[in-house]
Amino acid sequence: MHALSAAGRALSIDEEAAGYLLAHPGIGRVHSVFDRVVNVISDKDRLIALCSAEMDDAPWSVRVDVEGWAEWRLAAGDRVRLSAAAIAFAGGSSRIVRIDGARKWYTKAIPVELGHGEPGRRAGALAAFLDVHGVDGGVRTSGAAATVFEAQIQEQLARGCAALVTAVRGEDGPAVVAAATSLLGLGPGLTPAGDDFLTGIALLAAQPHSTLSWINPLIGQALDDGPERTTPLSRATLRAALRGRARQGLLDLLRVLLDPAPVGDELLARQLRLHAGPVVGIGHTSGTDILSGLLAGFRLEEELRGFM
Repeated sequence: MHALSAAGRALSIDEEAAGYLLAHPGIGRVHSVFDRVVNVISDKDRLIALCSAEMDDAPWSVRVDVEGWAEWRLAAGDRVRLSAAAIAFAGGSSRIVRIDGARKWYTKAIPVELGHGEPGRRAGALAAFLDVHGVDGGVRTSGAAATVFEAQIQEQLARGCAALVTAVRGEDGPAVVAAATSLLGLGPGLTPAGDDFLTGIALLAAQPHSTLSWINPLIGQALDDGPERTTPLSRATLRAALRGRARQGLLDLLRVLLDPAPVGDELLARQLRLHAGPVVGIGHTSGTDILSGLLAGFRLEEELRGFM
């Protein structure tokens, strides 16, 4: 029987992940394994995602020239050696991802500079897209839940999202913390629906000139006060969004929604189909839940700017 041999080369790496690996080489472990993503976690509790080539760049991720990870035969708990040159997995003769020479990926801020009435119009276009293409089961629901437990989760999600919007509308800081706390970890999966909703609204709030910027330190406070309420992957995703960082596809969509140049309704709808479609495909309901948070943020931008 031949010894297992697999190797890959990084195509791109997030700038912050690259800096971390340079400053903190060491031993970690595999956190979770999927068809297109392997999440590894360092001894300092930093999560880094290794993604197959067709996926987009994202915070704390490395895109690798592989189609999938099945041939690597990785399992949660496997030891990993992390360095700026490579990520090497134990247990095989040559399971290694070469990082040196990979292109650095950077995020860029997208200023909120929309004119009178535009946040509401962009929100309306996004709502229309979600009405047709949004996935039910997380923040969005239609019909009766399959189980009593699912019904309870749906009720808590609806209550938490509404409470957050009300708290932001009323500029009530303690209520924002309470609502964010109620949403953390709410829902199944590695990135629960409540966290995804927070990610969407936080990403918009993190952009320059957003009227929502004051809420992100409060969402961060809720996360700091109860990090155990959610998963390591969800914590990393939300912390990135609080700083305006997200996967490239989501940033491309946000750039369309925040483009201050005049755009007609038909062109805006086409752009949303092009850029929001892939976002909806994230996870089972995660993409829809993130977009639902983004939608709530745009509606609040409209209100708080006095456009309504």
